[in-house]
Amino acid sequence: MDINLNPTILKIFSILNDNNLKAYLVGGVIRDLLIEKHHNLPIKNKDYDIEVFGVSLSDLENLLRTNLDSDITKEGESFSVLKVYTDESEDPIDIAIPRTEVTTGDKYTDFNITPDPSLTVEQASIRRDITINAIYYDPISKQINDPFNGVDDIKNKVIRAVSTKTFIEDPLRVLRVMQFAGRFGFEVAPETVNLCKKMVKDNMLQALSKDRVREEFLKFAYKTNYPALSLEFLKNVDLLKIYMPEISVLQETLQTPEWHPEGNVYNHSLQVINAGTDIANREGLSSYEKAILILSCLYHDSGKALATVFDEKEKVYRAHGHADKGVQLVLDFAQRINLPSYLVKSLPVLVKYHMHLPVLFYNHKNGQDQTKAFNRIALKLNNVGVDIKLLLWLVEADRRGRKPAVDGESYEPFPKAYLAEFMELEKWFSDMVEELQKSKILEKELITGEQILQVVKQKQGVWVGAVKEFIKDLYLTKKYTESKSRVELYTAEGQIQAFVIKQVYEFLEESVGENLPAMYPNKVRGTWKKVIEDEEYRDELLEEFI
Repeated sequence: MDINLNPTILKIFSILNDNNLKAYLVGGVIRDLLIEKHHNLPIKNKDYDIEVFGVSLSDLENLLRTNLDSDITKEGESFSVLKVYTDESEDPIDIAIPRTEVTTGDKYTDFNITPDPSLTVEQASIRRDITINAIYYDPISKQINDPFNGVDDIKNKVIRAVSTKTFIEDPLRVLRVMQFAGRFGFEVAPETVNLCKKMVKDNMLQALSKDRVREEFLKFAYKTNYPALSLEFLKNVDLLKIYMPEISVLQETLQTPEWHPEGNVYNHSLQVINAGTDIANREGLSSYEKAILILSCLYHDSGKALATVFDEKEKVYRAHGHADKGVQLVLDFAQRINLPSYLVKSLPVLVKYHMHLPVLFYNHKNGQDQTKAFNRIALKLNNVGVDIKLLLWLVEADRRGRKPAVDGESYEPFPKAYLAEFMELEKWFSDMVEELQKSKILEKELITGEQILQVVKQKQGVWVGAVKEFIKDLYLTKKYTESKSRVELYTAEGQIQAFVIKQVYEFLEESVGENLPAMYPNKVRGTWKKVIEDEEYRDELLEEFI
């Protein structure tokens, strides 16, 4: 096999070869090149690992420092690793000598690690996790050394443990198998599934730190191409109910076959996350956007486990309010594995509003102006750093996840081309976004609490937030803005007119105050907090105000 390598790597191998040292590229970079070759699955692996035989770490370090014009550090000395930093790559080149590892406890750090330059490739590679990560490549001879038949496993799309004995020494390897299965679209060998299941049963994963667990789930979210395979693996080794109990229970949550021919909510969710991954790859989303989209796809219907009831009269399953119930469930998952803050903020908003776009589009087709409602959602997403297009793609994935299974369970979603009605929705969505961009509503904060306090000379309190939310909705309402001139709405500096702020405050004070006007004898008094939290109540007040 002939591969293109950057100049620094070629120079390293030239130096080692000139000094009669045997060295190999090993691990991820060789695995990914072979996967791309055999399955046409482009994988961008920037990690280069070199293993050098027959030399001590100190002698290797001296040799490279003498002959290589690069920054070299010795990091993780117990692991016998040198890192070479170059301008050719953001990530350093890792150079190590063979080592043996013996576990001494439950933690990842509980290992006796012994560097041993005399080990053979076969002896050194047995400590690696799976066969496709234990392939060695010599760039000088252009030959592969494959002691555990990893190349055949790549050709056959199989993930297999190198050694039963060494695999169990790091329980994190179970989660590595999970994310590799979804990344490459490989099946996990039955004996490896059974091995992982036994490790779960023996509670071996309980010793893993939350940070290490999180990193594997983030790799899954960032790099997956076939996420349903990862989730099925978690289910088969009894981990889904531990890390994602909200998703596991969806296997028992039934749906009306006429509306959901794909089956239960679990089947639907796996089709949706596969569709979401297809969309993320199609649209060229960043890793962060991809993680937001596919995790919201997975959890969008999680609330159905709590909300689903069977309507005896109509003989259908209904799940009213499932989106709202899903908000807390996705937060529970995010906190369980300590997801980054951008996911903690964004996922609940997408789950909450995943049903709204189709409803707004339906209302639009029936002649109702949906500008305010649409822009309100766009603002909420913008406030947590999410482009509203991700909500559109979540809706697309949701619609595509309804493909009937032909032979048993199937997690392959419909292609987008099957969604004629969605195409109409997408066109309407594009028009709404275009108008939204013209309005420049998302470019700056419409009004601040400080501006409100400058006009209304009252002690700061929850009322400020209520006035702020009301004004934001007011300025999103065409019925109001189109009835006013720009000078009635804004000052010359582009700020909200002071008299508008005053009118809104006085109106709301009457609506939530102790003494309602006599003209509203039947009106139920609200609260400042209700104005902030209850959009339907705010809509009623807006109609009254306008």
